[in-house]
Amino acid sequence: MGKVALSPPVNATRLACWKRVIESLVEELGRLLQARYIYLRVQEMTRANPDLHDLPNLFRGWWMPYTYFHTMSIGARRIADRTKDSRSLHWLLSDVSRHASIVDVEYFLSLYERPYPEPALRDMWRKSLVQQFRREWGNGGDQLSRDIVEADRNRLAADYDALREFVDRRIAHLDPRWSGTIPSDQALEQFLTTAEDILNRYHGLIVGGSYLTMRPQIIYPWQAEFSVRWWIPPVREFYVDTEERKRREAVAARFRVDEALLGQLEQLIQKHESGAVLTDEELANLESLKQFISWLDEAKARLLLMPKPLTDEKKEQDSEVN
Repeated sequence: MGKVALSPPVNATRLACWKRVIESLVEELGRLLQARYIYLRVQEMTRANPDLHDLPNLFRGWWMPYTYFHTMSIGARRIADRTKDSRSLHWLLSDVSRHASIVDVEYFLSLYERPYPEPALRDMWRKSLVQQFRREWGNGGDQLSRDIVEADRNRLAADYDALREFVDRRIAHLDPRWSGTIPSDQALEQFLTTAEDILNRYHGLIVGGSYLTMRPQIIYPWQAEFSVRWWIPPVREFYVDTEERKRREAVAARFRVDEALLGQLEQLIQKHESGAVLTDEELANLESLKQFISWLDEAKARLLLMPKPLTDEKKEQDSEVN
């Protein structure tokens, strides 16, 4: 068997186009798989941290899932898009099926030639490649079988159909015909797994090379940034973290004034403003209550404006002296 000769320019151009599309899709799917991996790991971290459970959940419970599902849905649509002008995996399989005659066993051999000096080793290597092509791609023959390509395209379409209505009528458009059904995570994982398998196979058939690992292999400790505090507020907010919330609740409990006490203060003020004579005891109570309310307002203002957690000032002074 001689090497395949790509004399017709159209064949070489089409093969080059397929290779570019495959490389682009590998990169796109790799990004989706990495986004999925990071999202699921972050959700696991937040569920395992009890200090987060009582805090507002806008970021973790709405923004992250909203962004994640939109990213994954639109990404899946790009991979499985059936529009003829789109360079999707569906388009690739359709075009390969239409032009299956370009790919035969000779082209496959040209991708995996090895410079073995011994003729026996060369012949053994070529024989194993021929057997592989006939088994995986030729249905026993030396030409790419359209039936195999069509089966892969149908498999991709079937798995995407489980996502398609939600993506088209809810994510990409606000279509009133949407049934309200949200695809399961298992359906998304099945689509990604199928797309990964198909891409790997056609990368080996058209581009050449070993099996690609598109699933993320993050070797550095990417979770390290979650070990530090992200936000340092310019003023004290009520919910910053669980420990600070507990401290504020304790302080607020000390500042809580009984309604009866406030009612008593109001009665004394009204009596005083009406010109009625207050007893010495009432005057003393009025002055004490006024001072207490003034102190209470000042303490509340300090609590809200201090940039750092409340500390024992005397203790700080003692530590500075020492």
